[in-house]
Amino acid sequence: MGVIELIPRTAPAHKRVNVYVSCKEMKVAIDTSVWLHEFALRHARAVVLEKDPSGVIDDVTRRAAHMVRRGITPVFVFDGAAAEAKGGTVEARVKRRAAAYARFEAQDIEDVSATDSSLRAAINITWDMVSAVIDALRLRGFAHFVAPYEADGQLAALSKAGIVGAVFTIDSDIVVLGAQLTYLKINYYTGSAILIDQAALARVPGAMRAPRVPTTIRVHRCPTRLSEL
Repeated sequence: MGVIELIPRTAPAHKRVNVYVSCKEMKVAIDTSVWLHEFALRHARAVVLEKDPSGVIDDVTRRAAHMVRRGITPVFVFDGAAAEAKGGTVEARVKRRAAAYARFEAQDIEDVSATDSSLRAAINITWDMVSAVIDALRLRGFAHFVAPYEADGQLAALSKAGIVGAVFTIDSDIVVLGAQLTYLKINYYTGSAILIDQAALARVPGAMRAPRVPTTIRVHRCPTRLSEL
């Protein structure tokens, strides 16, 4: 995921940091699809077979509460509609998930390793799951945004507008889109992460520069302590 060769080309601007130190008392935009996929993999059987997102919801809200306890205010950004240009990619993903589920149905139920692998490959992050997660976050007072399309542009726009101080993601596209502080490879237990700072990036010879990309911010306000966003 992300721009090919961006990470090695920007390596001189990378800084190993601890997010619980460098982002303390900061609003941080979360690329929420990363969390949803991570936790759906953990609860693959419930997600795929029972259509039950409760484990994912619990894990998302638990991590969010942990960040707050460590002094970070997460602002959740969700993917919106798929862009028309990605129609072929979406169709291919649907076919892969269907094939994975077909493999699961054909496998020996006692072969737990094989069936779990097939179920993980069959995971689909549905809008029903996203809506349930949003409801749980809103209930707990967390702010959220739903991007017009993929979350990348929204995350970068929030950063460039100064609405958040940093972005947490695994997608290096955010750097090219101009996010000011992008944290990658985050370990939420220890806080270890790689920081790419646009100011530091500008001093790296031959590094990619952030283009001026028009982005739209759609704000879904919550009646909470974060309603000033």
